[in-house]
Amino acid sequence: MLMTIRDKAQGWIAWAIVILISIPFALWGIQEYLGVGSEPVIAKVNDREITESEVESGALRMRNNIRQQLGAQYNADMFPESMLRKQVLEGIVRDTLLQQAAEKLGLRAGDMMVQQTIVNIPAFQVSGQFSVEAYQRGVQLQGLSEKGFEERIRSSLVTTQLQQSIQNSSFVTKAYAKDAEVLANQQRRIEYVRISSSDLAEVAKPTEEQIEAYYKKNSLSFMSQEQVKLEYLLLNLDTIASTLKASDDDLQAFYEQHKSEFVVPDKKRVSHILLEIADDANQESIAETTAKAVEIIASLSKGESFAELAKKYSADIASAESGGDLGYLEPGVFDKAFEEAASQLKLNEISEPVRTRFGLHLIKITEVQKGSDEGFAAVKKEVENRYLKTEAEQIFFDYAERLGNLAYETPDSLIPASEDIKLPLQKSDWITRAGGEGVLSSPKVTGAAFSEEALTQGFNSEMIELSPNELIVLRVVDHRAPALKPLDDVKDDIIKQLSRQTMLAAIDAKADDMLTALNKGEGLGAVASAQNLKVEQPGFIGRAGASIDQALVDAAFSLASPQAGKMTYTKASLGDDVAVVALYEVKPGETSEQNAQLLAMLAQQQGGDEYKLYIESLREKADIEYFKEF
Repeated sequence: MLMTIRDKAQGWIAWAIVILISIPFALWGIQEYLGVGSEPVIAKVNDREITESEVESGALRMRNNIRQQLGAQYNADMFPESMLRKQVLEGIVRDTLLQQAAEKLGLRAGDMMVQQTIVNIPAFQVSGQFSVEAYQRGVQLQGLSEKGFEERIRSSLVTTQLQQSIQNSSFVTKAYAKDAEVLANQQRRIEYVRISSSDLAEVAKPTEEQIEAYYKKNSLSFMSQEQVKLEYLLLNLDTIASTLKASDDDLQAFYEQHKSEFVVPDKKRVSHILLEIADDANQESIAETTAKAVEIIASLSKGESFAELAKKYSADIASAESGGDLGYLEPGVFDKAFEEAASQLKLNEISEPVRTRFGLHLIKITEVQKGSDEGFAAVKKEVENRYLKTEAEQIFFDYAERLGNLAYETPDSLIPASEDIKLPLQKSDWITRAGGEGVLSSPKVTGAAFSEEALTQGFNSEMIELSPNELIVLRVVDHRAPALKPLDDVKDDIIKQLSRQTMLAAIDAKADDMLTALNKGEGLGAVASAQNLKVEQPGFIGRAGASIDQALVDAAFSLASPQAGKMTYTKASLGDDVAVVALYEVKPGETSEQNAQLLAMLAQQQGGDEYKLYIESLREKADIEYFKEF
């Protein structure tokens, strides 16, 4: 048959068809080769594209942080996925604008500054000391390379410089501070009358016609929620670790292999004076820099202060301000030649010029903290925990790979995966799109459970990462579509809602009648007495710290000052109650003689406002496109 097709497919028409078919395949191949389209782009800030995976991972980190902070009080319904994603996206847009602005302004963060920042991150420290292994593990868990993480820190430092340069340059005058203090400490004398449902005549109950009309008009409010039942396999690192045991030989071998992590070495605090040498420097320039280093050494030998000479000569601006101080020497942080030279120095000893890629360093040890080596027995428990975690991680990653493969190979059942990995097949109760309990509260779980593929085909989900230490695969075993609840089931709720609406309208109308009478010149006492209501007299109140409802305070300070003894009036909503508020007198606030603290606080507030305005100006000037809305 192929020979027949070849014989017939001759001439210019056949070749034209072949060419037309080839073009899209060629373009598709080029696109795959270049990686174009592999990541859905949901926004663009000038030339910087923001991918959907960036937003998803950011939303996951934000949700995990919220869950950790709130603990048992966490409720997934309070933090919809769309809200989190929108906040994360806007945060990325803002950071991108700031990074681009900082780049245009020529702001930079040097390698030394980046290194010192990383060393001081608590997550990368073991027993109070920087751990290269902890750093590498932490970076990997974030899905980044070490270079990528360093660039993220560098960008953060640069944008922080920009933020501080704006906020810290703001100031306010003493006159402005005084006026602000007078306004902030202002006192207002008010009286008010509270109207509640108990002050009304009996409210008419809704008729059957009203109930039915409300039911039809608000039918969407009475729909049952879509629900699913799931079966799932949960792979948890801590659960695996709890099943493992270790022999003394295993622990001893692990200790010897990772001894540097359990032994606390001596800690040396180092300072340096950096004399820069350009990458393309010629021999003459290098000789001049070397001569300068020798000159500084001579000054030091005459008793001049290392710190003062660092402030005067060091090209490392960040450390020069603190006398050349770089903090404690940590393995793997500084250049190898720098570390080797510093490790051989004693307290207060100064090195010969040391050449690194940054230039020439003069190094001084300013402090030595003695380390400790308590031996295997003293740290055995810690060794055991680390060993079991390491072993569990290896098993975890092996199981994860097998789970993913088996769930894919048998798409309509989780039983083969359950039997192979010896994981119990767990089942859920009915859950809605708001999520269930525990791991089933994750938006990733509900997203997979209510996907079209899961609902219509009953296939296993892809492996879902709930956290770096927990994975889940699920499938839908039962489904309930949304449906309108019968009127009889929701009738009582409708009656309560209609009765409440009628009551609130009656209370508001009564407050309006009282305001009309007051504005005609009647006194608050007379108007309240006519309605059998009590006048409350809290006297003078301030903007903060008042013992009355904040809504009353806000209403009182929203009123214009009374003129020539004529009171001003308004109403305030107090939940299901309404208050009629009368303002009688305004007393200016007192000022203090020593207002330096207030000046600093106002300058800080103003600096924050100016920073927000700066970001808004960047947004207005930028070319921002959104390809997906949340």
